[in-house]
Amino acid sequence: MKQISVNDLVNKLMTIEPNTEATIKTLTDPKLKKTNNPYEGVLKESVSQVTLNYRYSDEVNRQRAREGAEFDFTPKPRKWGTRLGETALITHNSQIYVSACFRSVDSTKYLHEGNEIDKTLLEQWIPVRKSQADKQGLATEVIVRDFKLNSLVSIQIEGEEEMEVI
Repeated sequence: MKQISVNDLVNKLMTIEPNTEATIKTLTDPKLKKTNNPYEGVLKESVSQVTLNYRYSDEVNRQRAREGAEFDFTPKPRKWGTRLGETALITHNSQIYVSACFRSVDSTKYLHEGNEIDKTLLEQWIPVRKSQADKQGLATEVIVRDFKLNSLVSIQIEGEEEMEVI
């Protein structure tokens, strides 16, 4: 697997075309509930098919059209962060994030002290995420996530060789 530095990845993401398909592997803190949780320090590793450099309003309106709804969605302004021009990058508090529109999740696993742990052991501490489908006027939510750049383990952009982020 080819390696890419964070700086080189930022430069690459600054130049990708709109609606670029990618596969990302991320390692994130799933922000589990703390009360009586014996599993401190759990990490979530996911491999997902995403679109980078997307337009949120276009994604929601395409889904609305598929569902037979009016495609007149206008999003509210971002609650946090600033998009860097017409790129997949967001800046916030001196951090850089990659914004991704999810197509599918290939795999997810939870790690505790470096070892995989069965999700059923964690379910009572995993917070329930509220769907945005109602706000989007949809039956099926358009899911977008912003990842800190340093939570990307690897990325494969439009069929190129997978790159490990170092």
